[in-house]
Amino acid sequence: YLAGTEITPNVKVEPDINAFVESKVEPWPEQLSTGTEANTTPLTVHQLTSTYPYANIPGSEFVEILSCKIRRYDGINAIFPTVPIANSQLICSEQNKLTVERVIADLSPAELALVEKDGNGEVLRPLFPAEKGGFVSGWKPNLVWRDANNRLNIQAVRLNAPLATPPGFDAAPDVKGVQYCHLVAPEYVRGLLTGEIAPVDHSGE
Repeated sequence: YLAGTEITPNVKVEPDINAFVESKVEPWPEQLSTGTEANTTPLTVHQLTSTYPYANIPGSEFVEILSCKIRRYDGINAIFPTVPIANSQLICSEQNKLTVERVIADLSPAELALVEKDGNGEVLRPLFPAEKGGFVSGWKPNLVWRDANNRLNIQAVRLNAPLATPPGFDAAPDVKGVQYCHLVAPEYVRGLLTGEIAPVDHSGE
């Protein structure tokens, strides 16, 4: 969905962050013979699910972060030239917005009663600051916080490597045409909106 393609990929769920970082989104152009369609090497994407303990339920955890490593639209179009063209890339922060809207639409009346409202009685949406770029220094990143006005902020982390990399951008062939996102999980969003879960702070870890 993030890459705007109709291709159904193979999804590989990685066991930990190290495996996720080392994983490779196959195929990439250099793997293929000239003029060879990539139908013998299915498009593979990688996911990582990261959990965090509930503060008030000993021994229980909720899904906090969903990470995905995918082939960008430009990489898909270069490798799979005979399938419908992949459209422009959806940035990671837009996926967070979609997740929030889907969670709100799925709230029960009892849950909806717990959610913060604005002056018109509508659900008070979080703010979505510009996504943070580059590799994550230390795992896990803080994707959610409350600002000075006590407003929820939800931020995505994104690494983006175009297929045609700019001068001075040193990237291995398997990295070009790839992006990854660290996103808020729906379960985390639901708990944040209803007050069941407070924003997780990983700063001291």
